[in-house]
This record gives sequence, structure tokens and C-alpha cells, in this order.
Amino acid sequence: MRKSETVIGVRALRAKLSAHLRAVAHGHIITIGDRRRQPLARLVPVERSPEDEVLDRLAARGTVQRGAGKPGANPPVRPKRGGRLVSDIVIEDRR
Repeated sequence: MRKSETVIGVRALRAKLSAHLRAVAHGHIITIGDRRRQPLARLVPVERSPEDEVLDRLAARGTVQRGAGKPGANPPVRPKRGGRLVSDIVIEDRR
């Protein structure tokens, strides 16, 4: 077991889930055990992938928009003037 690893029961996890998730977000590892503290599962921090960094750069340039909140909460994206719609291109291609 690692230094920052904690073994907790399922009941304790459910009782303070938000606090345990905050601890994991700060780098702690939580092992979930059964009644006899036998390990069942482990909560570990998510490692950032190279794709996440590419998406962050694209979002900073305004090329893409990262998802946040509920779907449909943001106004719809309007197509550029003079450009063809993707749906029209697909319909032409199917003919």
C-alpha cells in the first residue's frame, strides 16, 4: 500500500463520497474494501492524456468548444455565410 493510500468501507465511501472524491482529485488513492477490509476497487486520480492537451490548445484558439454544463444550454453555432452546409454536402454525396 502506498503512503497516500487509504482503505475505506463501502458504507463510509457512500457517506462521504464528495470528500473522498476531493481527496482523489488532490492526488490521494482510496482503496474500497468489503467488511473485512479486503480490497474490492481503487479510486485513483485521472492522468491527463496528450489528447487533452491538444484539445485545450484548440479550445484556447477558439477552434473547438469544450463541453460544459447541460447540453443545449449554449446558443447553437451558426454556420458561416456563403459556406455550404455539411448536410447539403452529405445529401449530394449520397446521390
